[in-house]
Amino acid sequence: MSKVLGQRQDALFTSDTLSILFRLDSTVIDMQFADNAARWASFEQRFRQRYSHINPAAIRLDIYAGASPEGAADHNRWLGEQRGQAVRRLIRERLGRNIGHVIVHNEAARWDAFYDAVAQCNEPWRDEVLRIIDLPASQDGTRWDHRELKLRALHDGQVWPDLLHTFLAPLRSGATAIVSWQGACDTVFVRETNTLVHVPSDSLCEANNTNMARIAEQAVSRLNEVDRRPAVILRSNLLLLGTATPNLQAEWSLDHRDRWSVNLEGIWSWWTFSHNAYANQIIYGSAEMRYWPGRRSRHHTLAGWHIGLGVGGGYYDLEWDSKGYQGEVIMGFVNIGWQHRFGKRRQWAFDAGIGLGYFHSPYRRYHGSSIFPEGYTERYDDHLMWQETKHFNWFGTPHVNLSIGYVFQPRNGAYRRAAAIHRDEMKQSFAEPVRLFEKSRLAERDSVYASWYPLSKAERKVAQKAYKDSLAVARDSARAESRHKREAYKTAKRKRSGRSDEVKSKKVKVKSDKEEARRAKAAAKQAAIEAKAAADAKADFEKAVAAKEKAAAKEAARQAKAAAKQAAIEAKATADAKADFEKARTKQAKAEAKAEARAAAIQAKALRKQAKKEKEKKK
Repeated sequence: MSKVLGQRQDALFTSDTLSILFRLDSTVIDMQFADNAARWASFEQRFRQRYSHINPAAIRLDIYAGASPEGAADHNRWLGEQRGQAVRRLIRERLGRNIGHVIVHNEAARWDAFYDAVAQCNEPWRDEVLRIIDLPASQDGTRWDHRELKLRALHDGQVWPDLLHTFLAPLRSGATAIVSWQGACDTVFVRETNTLVHVPSDSLCEANNTNMARIAEQAVSRLNEVDRRPAVILRSNLLLLGTATPNLQAEWSLDHRDRWSVNLEGIWSWWTFSHNAYANQIIYGSAEMRYWPGRRSRHHTLAGWHIGLGVGGGYYDLEWDSKGYQGEVIMGFVNIGWQHRFGKRRQWAFDAGIGLGYFHSPYRRYHGSSIFPEGYTERYDDHLMWQETKHFNWFGTPHVNLSIGYVFQPRNGAYRRAAAIHRDEMKQSFAEPVRLFEKSRLAERDSVYASWYPLSKAERKVAQKAYKDSLAVARDSARAESRHKREAYKTAKRKRSGRSDEVKSKKVKVKSDKEEARRAKAAAKQAAIEAKAAADAKADFEKAVAAKEKAAAKEAARQAKAAAKQAAIEAKATADAKADFEKARTKQAKAEAKAEARAAAIQAKALRKQAKKEKEKKK
C-alpha cells in the first residue's frame, strides 16, 4: 500500500500510480503478463502529455526496488537490484535516454512494509509477530533470517500460512520511482501483486515542498544499508607497534545522532637492551573528543571524516648507545582524520589521522656510565650521569595515527537509537505549529506594518489592536495544537505501554510455561538417568555373577586338568619304575648267567689243565 502524492492548483506536484506485475522470483518485466502492456501504455501517454514542456535533463528519477522478506537476505538484495535495473532500462528505452538522472535504490527485504501490514490486522497473534519482526536482522546474508525461522515455528507453524498468503504475497516484488524536477514530481509505483489499488490520475491532494522532501528523505534513509548501532572500537596504532611500543585506543559513540565520540589512547613500554645501553620506556595517555560532520545517515557508526580536540601527557626515557633523554611531555592538538569500517559485518575499523598542535617537554640529557664489571666484556650502564636540563617546545604535528581495530556493538543498540530518534522527531513535531506561526508572523510583519502608513493615528491604533488580537488568537491556536499533539502522543504511548504490559504478562506466562516444561523435562530426564543407572547396575551385577561362575568353571577345569596331569605323571612314574625294575632284573639275570658261564669256563679250563697235567704225568 502506498501514499498518494497530490498536486496544488498551480500544478507544482502531481501524482500517478503504475502497477507492473512481475512473475514469482523473476527479474524480467513481461509485458504479456497480466495487463502490463496496457498499464504502461496509459502511463507513458500521461507522462509525455504532462512533462513534454520540461527539459529532460532537469528530470531526476529515483527508483526504490525490493522483495518480500522470506528467503536469504543476499538473494532478496540481488532480486531488488535486478528489478530496479529492469525498471530503469524500461524507462530509458521508452521515455528517452536523455533523462537527467535515473538512480536505483535497493530496498532488499521489505520488513518495514511487512511490519506495517501486520500492525493493521486484528489477529490474536499480531503482537507476537510484531515483536519478532522488531528483532535485529541476521548478519549472515547467505542464510535465512532468524526472524523468518521464528515466524515459521510460531504456534507450531499455524501462523505462517496466513502470513505467507495474506501479508507476504503483496511484497514479493516491486519498485517505487519518484520523478522530480524544478517545481514538479511524479510518483510511479511498480508492484508484482494485484492487491494494490489503482489510483486515477485525477485523484489529487494537497502537498508542499517540505512534505515532498521529507517523504523522499525518509524513503532514502530507510534504504541506506548502513549500520547505525552504537559502537565501541578497540584498536592499536601501527606506527607505534613498528617501534616495539605497545599501545591501545578505545573509542565509543556518545549520542544516537552519531555526532560525538570519545577516543582514549594509552601507551606503555618498558624495554631495555644490551645491558641498559639502549632503552625504550614510555608511559603516555591522551583523551580526544571527536565530532563527525556530514550526513551521518550515509555512513556507518564511527565511520567517515572526523575532527577532534585532544590533550595528552606522560613520561619517557629514551636511550641509544648509552646516550639518552628523560622527561615529561604535555601536548594539545586538533586532529583531522578518516575512519573506514570493513569486513563482512563491518566489524573491522581502519583510522588514519594527523594532529596539529603544541608539544612541551622538560627533559634531562644523560650518559650511561662506562664500567666493566667482572665477567662482562660489553658496556654495562649501572649509573646514569646527568649532563644538562632543558625545555623543548614545538608547534607542529605531535599526533599521528594509523591504526586498525575491532568494532564491538550491542545487539539491542539499534532499538535504543531508533527510540531516541523517534523521541527527537516527536519533540520537533510538537513545536512545529508554534514554529510555523512565528515564521509566518515574521514573514508578513513588514507588509502589515507598511499597510499602516497611509492610515491616521486613530485608525492605526485600531489596526494594531486588531492585529495583536489576531496574533494572540493564532498563537493560542498554535499552542493548543502543540498541546493536542503532545497529549495525543502521550495517550498513544500509554496505550502502547498497556499493550506492552499485556504482552509482558503473556511473555511471563509463556516463560512460566516454558519453565514448567523445562522442569518436567528435567524430571523426566532425571528419571531416565536413574532408570538407566538401575539397569546398568543390574547388568553389572549379572555380569559379575556370570564372570564369577565362569571363573569357578575355569578353576574346576584347571583343577581337573591338573589332577589328570598328576595322574598321568604318577602312571608314568609307575611304568618307569616297573620298566627299571624289569631292566635291573634282566641285567642281574644276565650278570648271573655271565658269572655262571665264566665259572664254567674257569672250571673247564681247570679241568683241561688238570687233564694235561695228568697226561704229562702219565708220560
